Amino acid sequence: MGYASRDVACEEGASEYLGLVEEAVDQTIDDHPEWFNLKYELGFRGFKVLEVDSYLDTVVAKLGAKGFCAAMDPRREYLKLKRDNGQAETFEILQPQSFVKRRYLQTCRPADFPMRAEDMIARIRVAFFGFRCPEGEPKPPPYAGLLPLRCEGLVTATPKDDAGKDVPASVHGPDIEWELSQGEDVVASYPTSDQPFNRVVRPFQTGRFGLCATVKGVTGCLDGKVINAW
Repeated sequence: MGYASRDVACEEGASEYLGLVEEAVDQTIDDHPEWFNLKYELGFRGFKVLEVDSYLDTVVAKLGAKGFCAAMDPRREYLKLKRDNGQAETFEILQPQSFVKRRYLQTCRPADFPMRAEDMIARIRVAFFGFRCPEGEPKPPPYAGLLPLRCEGLVTATPKDDAGKDVPASVHGPDIEWELSQGEDVVASYPTSDQPFNRVVRPFQTGRFGLCATVKGVTGCLDGKVINAW
């Protein structure tokens, strides 16, 4: 059915597919009662879900067997459902407290899923998240973009969507490119041993530097400055 476009319009309206979603949810409960606490419910047949992943995956599979394209969103908060790329509907089938839910939320035209990772990433946030300093050395707040000359800075890159939420690693994958856009005589940048989205910045002298990260063709930069002390 192809990928979705980011240029969509979403609104509440009359759902075409709510009955199908309700049927898939109820069939999952009837087929696998062991996945639920049937004595603990919030609303009619809003049972407590004990096996969340199995429940969500089975509802998606049942809808797929009916010829629909169904998927949980990357954060597994909402169910997306479409017959073609003309429109898609969004449903809540699990409350945050892990109770069964059957709630229609909105219709998007054209369909708003699935999206390629590069379309989901609106920006890359690159920022300090900590410092390694000699004992007693004052540390600036990470958001200030300042690095004391006697410290090493710990930097992370975080892909963000249009709403400012983190794009899950399962969507954007492990690949990232790091580059000093300026200040090669001011700092050096080194990888950490366990996380490609983190870097260590080691200063040589005071001055400005730029450290950039690129994920799926989207680039973000830290506009940093090495100072004598904080």
